Amino acid sequence: MKNLLKIEFMKSLKNKYFVFSVVFGFLVTILSFLYNYELYTTAVKDTELANNTFGIIYNPMNGMNTLYNSWVGGEAYTIGTTVFFFIFPILIAIPYGWSYCSELKNGYIRNVSIRSGKKEYYICKYISTFISGGLAMLIPLLSNFILTACFIPAYAPQVRYMQYYAIFSNTFMSDIFYQHPNLYILIYMFIDFVFCGLTVCVSCSVANIIKSRICAVLAPFGVMILFSYIAGIYKSSHNIELNPMNFLRPCPAECPATLQVIVIEMIILFIISFVPMYIRGKKYEIY
Repeated sequence: MKNLLKIEFMKSLKNKYFVFSVVFGFLVTILSFLYNYELYTTAVKDTELANNTFGIIYNPMNGMNTLYNSWVGGEAYTIGTTVFFFIFPILIAIPYGWSYCSELKNGYIRNVSIRSGKKEYYICKYISTFISGGLAMLIPLLSNFILTACFIPAYAPQVRYMQYYAIFSNTFMSDIFYQHPNLYILIYMFIDFVFCGLTVCVSCSVANIIKSRICAVLAPFGVMILFSYIAGIYKSSHNIELNPMNFLRPCPAECPATLQVIVIEMIILFIISFVPMYIRGKKYEIY
């Protein structure tokens, strides 16, 4: 099983569609970087111009434009971050929904199952898809964070500038953000990794039921739209974010996220993604 898991994992990473998803996701985040870099350099130039013109040292307000509200996960107003967090369900599902449907049709699963066992194959497939799907989300985010850090200083976030971070006292993990901003980002990237890993596994489960590549690729996006629809109804009477396209952003887009909602939706995704794979591996015949 260990060798099979290694093979499936390496096959996922070497998938040309995986490379496309990561590269395309990173290119989308570039739109966020370019806007925020221009915003930062303009603020610096305006401060220098004011100092040179009037001979007075003005407060540069370094806490207003920093790495932590300039990377793609730290802001919620540019087209880059809006598009990225809207299309990510499709982006992370393209490599695995498409390739898994191909394996169902070309006899690959039959050959592997003869050697390693049917249940072992489906478990390894689920684990490798989970990890690879999480990486398809994590790599563009981490790359954008590193790129932004190369050009915009990482001034520590200050509570007096909280309106520029959109992270207030009722925001999820706000105390960690203002005391340990890097830890806050690491925790959020871990949440995004796990959530997206579970999300992309939905495509494999759908492929077991409906052997259609298009349905498999669009299934995670459909689940996110369903969550979004429920969030729109629930939000009218509660100030809680239920939409994953919003609460997966480290910077709140609308309502504040809660750990309970995130965990509950993770459990729902695990059930609808793992159970069909487990049943398929235990009961269904592939011959």
